[in-house]
Amino acid sequence: MKKKIFNIIFLLIIFININYFSMGASNVLNKNLAEKEYDENNIGLEILRLNKEGITPNFQDDIKEYYITVDESINDLQITAVPENKENKVEITGNTNLKNGMNTVIVKVISKNKKHTTEYKIYVTKTNDKQSANANLENLAIENYDLEPEFELQILNYRVEIEPETKELNILAIPQNQNAVVKVIGNNDLTQENNIITILVKAENGSTFKKYKITTYSKNDEQIKNDIDVNKNLLEQNKAEQLAYQIDNAKEIYSVENEEKQQNSINKLFIIFGIISFIAIIGIVGILIYKKHKKRY
Repeated sequence: MKKKIFNIIFLLIIFININYFSMGASNVLNKNLAEKEYDENNIGLEILRLNKEGITPNFQDDIKEYYITVDESINDLQITAVPENKENKVEITGNTNLKNGMNTVIVKVISKNKKHTTEYKIYVTKTNDKQSANANLENLAIENYDLEPEFELQILNYRVEIEPETKELNILAIPQNQNAVVKVIGNNDLTQENNIITILVKAENGSTFKKYKITTYSKNDEQIKNDIDVNKNLLEQNKAEQLAYQIDNAKEIYSVENEEKQQNSINKLFIIFGIISFIAIIGIVGILIYKKHKKRY
């Protein structure tokens, strides 16, 4: 009798293990489909947020310098910094025990393999005299040229297309505080290549500053002709890429569908095998009961 009970329990264990293996195989396949390749060069921030309002400019992952003024009651800043790649590490320094005057907070993003880093800097001025710490520009303009985009308080980076023969720009930079000092750097001997002109505004307090940047570029007749040709080539390339994308997308969909079909087939086999095993167990139990009943009579 004990041997019969043991056989029944053994068969039940086999049945449970088969179903458990089926579920495990399905989970592994789904996990492999969901995994994404790690990009070690993606070391930017997706989110940079402070617990205080007033940061300039508005956050963009390619802008690495920011400015904010807080009052003297603020000793620490709470900073939320989320990397674009969640496997990367973020280190924040300089946001605690703020001193009066200018403080530099560094937000460093470190790649998973620790081979690549990038830094975002937040210049924090701690003062109750916000007027003397005002390093904003009231206006920024260039004679005979238009800034891209138009000047706004929250924008610190601009572009301007200049004539090829232009060597210097007549820049108008007016600070909000008339006692602030404005210095223009890099406005001499401009070339046809990209030039970066920095407008450094130093506040009345002597420690707070803000940097506005203008990138200049120019096009000669040959470059304009090349741009037209490039645009034509890009148009044809885009058409080819769209077609290739559609083909690749169709292949990917087909591949996923095949994997799903394979998994469904595996699941069906396990289900059929489980049903057969269950029927076999019922049959064995029935035979055992029948034999026992027959012996009695």
